[in-house]
Amino acid sequence: MRVKLCSSPGRWIMLRRMRIGQANTRKTQKEPEMKTTRRFYLSTAAALGFAALLATPSQLVAQNTVAIDSDDIGGVVTGQNGPEAGVWVIAETTDLPTRYAKMVVTDDQGRYVVPDLPKGKYKVWVRGYGLVDSPKVDGEPGKQLNLRAVPAPNDAAAAWHGAARPWRRGRSNRRNTCTERRRDSRRAD
Repeated sequence: MRVKLCSSPGRWIMLRRMRIGQANTRKTQKEPEMKTTRRFYLSTAAALGFAALLATPSQLVAQNTVAIDSDDIGGVVTGQNGPEAGVWVIAETTDLPTRYAKMVVTDDQGRYVVPDLPKGKYKVWVRGYGLVDSPKVDGEPGKQLNLRAVPAPNDAAAAWHGAARPWRRGRSNRRNTCTERRRDSRRAD
């Protein structure tokens, strides 16, 4: 900024105000150009954000598939409200010389993998707290099986079909056997 010396102090102030006013008009001339640039960047960012939102569901579907080998059975367990976390998936076969069963628990997204199964035909089903046993589905190693969890119709059914069912059966059989032994020993006396 070039300063001009003036003889009167009033004239100095006028020149100074005039230069400030000129500077302000220059800024207002650049504003439409800046608004256009700003609009371009904002619209580009909005378009990229919208494209990312459209791509998200396909990524979620890809996460729900499970990578399995030729000797695994895997898939996703879903219920009424989406993926079921923490339920048991049971794979059982009688194609081997003895009955063979393997159990796994689903992760937070309802995914499961029953690993390293011998060749054979398996019955696969879901069991868990608050659920009744799902219908048994036929499966073979190397195939994806997406299972459906079946909620219990009432509390009594949920308690009966819960995870403690095999233990409860075994326990009741032992009690009956012990009771019968006691009765037999008393009769012998």
